[in-house]
Amino acid sequence: MAEFIEIPSLNFHDDNCDFELEERLVYQSDLWSGLIIVPAGFDTDLASIPRIFQSLVPKVDRHMLPAIVHDYLVRRTDFSRKLADRIFLEAMRLKKVNPIRRRLMYWAVSLQTFIKRGK
Repeated sequence: MAEFIEIPSLNFHDDNCDFELEERLVYQSDLWSGLIIVPAGFDTDLASIPRIFQSLVPKVDRHMLPAIVHDYLVRRTDFSRKLADRIFLEAMRLKKVNPIRRRLMYWAVSLQTFIKRGK
């Protein structure tokens, strides 16, 4: 069963709205056989949301932990971005992100994946 096993504290890192994990984040996905361990010290912007949309989708909300997991997975060279996107959707569902917001955020990262794959 998918679950967040360890949830870290976040430390505001700099003026670029980046955050740093003070402890590791551990997530168990139903879509991946092992634990996903985001190490302490990992830098994240939480969710790469253009400023114009931040009033609709704030950086800090129920999607925050899924966004950290997604940021970590897309930076790994041994992990497919498509699977990272699906795990992002799974984790948002687990954190009870509003279904409409969840789908919009998933489509946004999936579109980015499609664009990057085409290059």
